[in-house]
Amino acid sequence: KEMGVASLTTRISTDAFVLMQFADQILRMGIMAPLMTISSIVMMVRISSNLMIILIPALFIMVGIIYFLAKFLRPLSEEQQKNLDRINGIFRENINGARVIRSFTQEENRFNRFKDVNNSYKNNSMKLFRTLGITDPAFSFVIVSMIIIIVLFGSRQIELGNMQIGVLTAFIEYSFHALFSLLILAQLFIMYPRASVSASRLKEIM
Repeated sequence: KEMGVASLTTRISTDAFVLMQFADQILRMGIMAPLMTISSIVMMVRISSNLMIILIPALFIMVGIIYFLAKFLRPLSEEQQKNLDRINGIFRENINGARVIRSFTQEENRFNRFKDVNNSYKNNSMKLFRTLGITDPAFSFVIVSMIIIIVLFGSRQIELGNMQIGVLTAFIEYSFHALFSLLILAQLFIMYPRASVSASRLKEIM
């Protein structure tokens, strides 16, 4: 497969940086978050299996959001990197062919071509980062909603004498740790589509 200088430049700079960021996050949080999630869930089951049932819908909702985002982000990431290749290619052509462009008075034509590609890159990036921007509010809403439901249900159980305040407090603490750990894992899964695209582009060079 032929690969231009512009594409090669993007791959060994931007794609490599994206892959490096993902690897860094995996090393820092990819081990800690699953351990926190598993240990917190085990403790919650031991404390109160009834309250644990309340968290099951939240887990399915978060998994569903992660799946949707991962499926939606990959094509956007691929298009973003291709647009970046085109921008670098036009920029390189403008520099190398500056004399020819001036000789044939093609400055405006080249400018419009660069503007079109740049606008395409901008629009694609806006879609990508807007999608990424809804993840934290969405997960925070799920987490806060679950905590509120647990408090309401637990308070009712305390009134009925079926639960102690200490048990409810401990369960809320562990549920917060579990959901927060899932939030960290969600960030890793959301980063994966971009990293996967960059890895495949780097693999083509290798």
